[in-house]
Amino acid sequence: MLAQLKDSALRPVRTMVSNLVEDVIEIALIVILALIAAGFGIGALYIWFADRYGSLHAAGYMAGIFAGLAVLVVIIRLITNSARKKKAERERQRLAEQASRAAGSALDVTALLRTMGVGRAKDRMAAGIAQSITSRVSPWTLLGLSVLAGFVGGRVLDKD
Repeated sequence: MLAQLKDSALRPVRTMVSNLVEDVIEIALIVILALIAAGFGIGALYIWFADRYGSLHAAGYMAGIFAGLAVLVVIIRLITNSARKKKAERERQRLAEQASRAAGSALDVTALLRTMGVGRAKDRMAAGIAQSITSRVSPWTLLGLSVLAGFVGGRVLDKD
């Protein structure tokens, strides 16, 4: 049973890794072919400039074009980095609030079970352990454990 559980939990990961490898190979091929095409395009542009204005002017024009493109890329990078940092900070705050609420809920449930004097000694012991764990563990760890438990539980339930 443990082998089946392990296999069912790892199957989506294996599929994802396989798809990722295929995507990386395809993207690498696209980039290589695009770089070759860009190289020939730059060569053709230089030849056209050289025929029209001379070699020295053609080299200067090409340098100016690439310097302008570099400045444009730097400006775009600064704008996107700023937006990305703001978005990441908002996402971090949202996740921290959710984790805090989840940890608070877990503490409330364990405290309620403990105060109710859950029936058997094993139940009281489990409630005590759960309360001590949730009070000492960071909300991020609790969130990760919850996601992992949901994933594994979902896989087990899907199998039935």
